[in-house]
Amino acid sequence: MQTIINTDKNPITKIPKSVQTPVTISWVIFVILIGLSILYYLIAQPQLPMLYTVASKNDQLLDKIFIFIIPALSLVMNIIHYIIARLLKKYSVILLKLFVGTALGLQVILMFAFLRIILITI
Repeated sequence: MQTIINTDKNPITKIPKSVQTPVTISWVIFVILIGLSILYYLIAQPQLPMLYTVASKNDQLLDKIFIFIIPALSLVMNIIHYIIARLLKKYSVILLKLFVGTALGLQVILMFAFLRIILITI
């Protein structure tokens, strides 16, 4: 008889071992972003320059609560990429590695964008 309840305690093992390291690194980057955003929120000035492509200087400023947009985006991306990675494991390992590598690259870009905002406003 097959059980419906999953007895596997570690959800990361539901994806192949060949891509577990990039997935883990993506989640570590998310945790770092959350930690940095909480610490930075406590010391940041009330308004932060985050929208550099806007022509007017006054429109570039946002309230400091918006610093949590980047970690929230990181969380959404990680969840979506994890779900897709679990679905792709049925098809091709090469495609899965390419997808997970791209997802990790996006997380790194988000982390650098976040660090840029912090370094500019300190």
